[in-house]
Amino acid sequence: MEIAIDVKKIKKSVLRPFGWAYSPNAIAQEIQESLLNYSKTLDFTPANRRQGKVDQEFNQASASMSHPDLLWLCSALDNLTSNVCEESFPITTIDVHQYSAGGYITRHRDFKRNLGLIYLLTLEGSAQFTIDDVRRNEITTQPRSLLILRGVLP
Repeated sequence: MEIAIDVKKIKKSVLRPFGWAYSPNAIAQEIQESLLNYSKTLDFTPANRRQGKVDQEFNQASASMSHPDLLWLCSALDNLTSNVCEESFPITTIDVHQYSAGGYITRHRDFKRNLGLIYLLTLEGSAQFTIDDVRRNEITTQPRSLLILRGVLP
């Protein structure tokens, strides 16, 4: 199994400033179902806070890197990163966010704490996602979709 996304497209779009790429059906349905079932076993805590200009309301949990489908996902994403970036940026943490109806996080940049590429995998539901300061890049994420954003690159 592989992640269904065009590596050439990623190279052209993700590596530029504020770069991003989106694939609507990036993972197989059985992987999605397994990860969704696993996410339901996690211990979520509220991450509702205002910090500077960022305001957020959602629940957050850390995932175990030992789950078989997460091992596969990390390996597939590491492989994808090595085909896009000149350097390797191994995945060290997986945070799971759970948004209820009305949950949100305001526009922000993750660059300072995220090296390489930032991967956002939607397992359930949909959300409006705005990329860039000018709000011209708006997409709606769907289940099984993968959004890749540029983090800090050397």
